[in-house]
Amino acid sequence: MLPPKEKLEEIVKGLAKIMRIQDWDIELKLVNKYEMQEETEDKDNIAACYRNRKLKNATIWLNMDKDQENNWYLNIVHEMYHIVTDDWHYHVHSLLDFIKDESTNQILGNIMNIYYEQAIEVIAKGFTNAYPATNFIKEAT
Repeated sequence: MLPPKEKLEEIVKGLAKIMRIQDWDIELKLVNKYEMQEETEDKDNIAACYRNRKLKNATIWLNMDKDQENNWYLNIVHEMYHIVTDDWHYHVHSLLDFIKDESTNQILGNIMNIYYEQAIEVIAKGFTNAYPATNFIKEAT
């Protein structure tokens, strides 16, 4: 069962402390597919994250029109790892600035994004095994 938003916000704060990003201002928004499309241009996203590393703030959106019942915790952890790895992602994409051919640049950018998402998913799954949702909330079981 999906916990109430207030409990989800507490979980985000607890995760931020473990991930050592407790100095970030992280907002959690529960949205429908239309609000998700407004924010991310894709109504089919299960979750998404915007982050600004200079201001140390981030917004995580959970698309409530997608089934969050069994994977809400993994989705939150996944998006929080985007915050943790933001510098890495930024620097890797900066390398593309050296490629002048636009089609090559786009292809490599797409490949890098796929590998980045896969890496984040593996890290998030490992984290959720080490720190299950039950560490934060009893009703998550």
